[in-house]
Amino acid sequence: MKKYIFTIGMILSLSACNNKIQNNEPINISETIDKSIITKYNLPPEPNVGNPGFSTILGVDSNGIRGRDDVEREIALEFHDNEDKIHKLHEISGFHLEAVKAMANNDVESFKKFAGEYTMYKRCYVFSFADSGAEDIGKLKSFLYDESREDLTGSVSYSDSTYSSLSKTLQYCKDNGFNIYF
Repeated sequence: MKKYIFTIGMILSLSACNNKIQNNEPINISETIDKSIITKYNLPPEPNVGNPGFSTILGVDSNGIRGRDDVEREIALEFHDNEDKIHKLHEISGFHLEAVKAMANNDVESFKKFAGEYTMYKRCYVFSFADSGAEDIGKLKSFLYDESREDLTGSVSYSDSTYSSLSKTLQYCKDNGFNIYF
């Protein structure tokens, strides 16, 4: 089904390019690629300052999936060539969002749970994508910690001591669907 949607998106994009060529209009390849990615991953529209909730900690989540729209879009556009990375980074982003919600609601137990998952998933991601994992997490943090918004978890860290040893951490990663190659 995803391939079908992607193929239709590409056909529509190519048709639009063909029309521009016939009319001697300039073609923006980046815009065409972005549109096909937006179609493939069913991304929400880009939020703007006028959206209700834009300036709140939780941001705008117009489709109710994968957290803040701006982060959802940035992940898909940045990592569009690797669906596994997109899936894992959306999971990490989701744990971050739940931790922020818990902190905003003074729900200590939920905060511990989601902040712990957020921390562990970041570690697992780095192990799983050893060639670029740390760099990818850095990019994700730049999406999550947008300078125009306050982030409640920015100065708070929580680590569940249950997973303090490397062998337990690696087992946790494998149990949660990460491919660890050592």
